Amino acid sequence: MTQEEDAKAVGRRIRALRGDRTQADFAELVGVTRSALANYETGRTVPNRFVVMKMASALGVAPSAISTGQTDSFEELALMLGAKSAISGMNDLTGDEKAIVRGLRACESEIAARVATEILKAFEEKKFENSLVDALTFPDDYIAINAVANGSRNFERGITAKSLQSMMERLGQAAGITDDD
Repeated sequence: MTQEEDAKAVGRRIRALRGDRTQADFAELVGVTRSALANYETGRTVPNRFVVMKMASALGVAPSAISTGQTDSFEELALMLGAKSAISGMNDLTGDEKAIVRGLRACESEIAARVATEILKAFEEKKFENSLVDALTFPDDYIAINAVANGSRNFERGITAKSLQSMMERLGQAAGITDDD
C-alpha cells in the first residue's frame, strides 16, 4: 500500500469511527480544527501519534484501530464497520451478563429453549427486578423469549455465516477494497 493509499485508509477509519458526530464536534473533542479533521478524513494528511491517541481515547478504541485498522475487540470492529448501533444495547451488560450470553450462544437450541422457559417462569412468578426491565424492549423481548421457549422459533445466535459475511463486506468497503481488487 502506498503512503497515499494508507493515508486514505486511515481517513476512512476515522470517518467510520466518528459515527454520527459532526466534524466540528469531534474535532473539538480531540483538540484539532475541523479543517484538520477533514484533511485526516480525506487522506490529505495523517494525524500524528498524539492526535491518534486522543482520537482513540475519545472513541474508546485502541490507537491501532485508527492507525492500522487492527483490533482485538468485537465492539471495536462493529464501531469500525459502522455497526455500533447493532450492539449498542449490549454496552450496559456486566462481564457476568456477557459471559452468560456468550455461553448461551454456544449451547444447543434445546438448552436455550429451557433457559427461555425458566426466564418466562420468573416473569410469571414475578421473580425479577422490576427496575431492571427495559419498558421499551420488554414486550418484544417477552415475545421472542416465548417463541424460543415454546419452539415456534429457533434460537437465533448473534454471529452467523451471513452476518459475518456482511461484516466482512462492510470492512472491505471501509478499507476501500472492492470485489474487483
